[in-house]
Amino acid sequence: MNSPRVSVCLPNLNNRPFLEERLSTIFDQSFTDWELVIYDNFSDDGAWEFFQQAARSDSRIRIAQAARQGMYANWNNCINASRGEYVYIATSDDNMASDCLEKLVQALDANLECDLAHCALRMFDGNGEELPSDWWCNWSLFARSSGPVLHQHHLRRAPYDGLLHLSGDTVYTSITQLLIRRSLFSRTGLFESRWGSLGDFNWNMRAGLLANAVHVPDTWGGWRQHTAQATAAARFGSTSHISQINEMIQKGVAPKVEPADGGYARIRFSLAHPVDSVTAQDFVVLSPCRRLMVCLAISYQSIAKSSRSLGIFAPVVSELAGEGGDRAGFSSVRSEGVLLDLLRGLVIRCRASRKKYGLDRDCDQNGYG
Repeated sequence: MNSPRVSVCLPNLNNRPFLEERLSTIFDQSFTDWELVIYDNFSDDGAWEFFQQAARSDSRIRIAQAARQGMYANWNNCINASRGEYVYIATSDDNMASDCLEKLVQALDANLECDLAHCALRMFDGNGEELPSDWWCNWSLFARSSGPVLHQHHLRRAPYDGLLHLSGDTVYTSITQLLIRRSLFSRTGLFESRWGSLGDFNWNMRAGLLANAVHVPDTWGGWRQHTAQATAAARFGSTSHISQINEMIQKGVAPKVEPADGGYARIRFSLAHPVDSVTAQDFVVLSPCRRLMVCLAISYQSIAKSSRSLGIFAPVVSELAGEGGDRAGFSSVRSEGVLLDLLRGLVIRCRASRKKYGLDRDCDQNGYG
């Protein structure tokens, strides 16, 4: 049997009220070379019986049940069972445009250096009515980091999006915006349950540090806002939330120091692929804020590539290191100031996020710098 191009993964627990719309948005796709992999966590609201009936009517549907071990464990069940070249996670209470798969597949087919295809976001309420919100296109971190090319096809080269996640804010707001080359999971690993409802933020950060993405502005993934959704109980901005984000970031940039000639050391970050030389003594005493700055400094070539393609940030990157590639001055006061300007230009921070980096002193009264 030939493998399908796309594996649509549908994990579910007690979302029966939304399943008819969810499956309709999959069946209505203009792209038809897909399989639907459903894992249900022994729902008790009639969802399993609904899936059984659907599977009898379409041979592309494969269904299974798995013990309740958390949302992301069930996402992983679907991914492990998938056979397609590409993976789309169709959360069971959300929706998408009818041309979503078609355009995301076209984008990855045309950009072999990319492992992620990303699209616009539309938000809906519990009744399926679209919310009249301009948040994503005006205020999301993705929009702010895209600038004038938000509504244009463009490439986002790693580790650009990964570095943006180090601000504590997410770049890929909803998993429904992403089509993933399945081979990427062999590099990033699967979703980790240890982070609770923030597991997709963690995976997005890891993926953004490693994988190039292509943005497809003329289709969309949907994100439904309702009180029963898995993220509804998440206490964003709470002490525990900030602590988890900090731990993820520290793990994401955890350095491995290797001896090198001339009193220097090779600093290898566990996930970010750029590698460069800095003095081991200087690195050891860096604060978390300065470590983040070093990540930016040694990654400037990749940032510069993305910046030039985006048409923003390139001047400040060039000022930091120069077109000739001299990175030796990253620890100077001048370079630290330029890096801080770059950091401020790249990310949106609330007061809580800035406080963890010691930068909250110049927040405005609303918590934004």
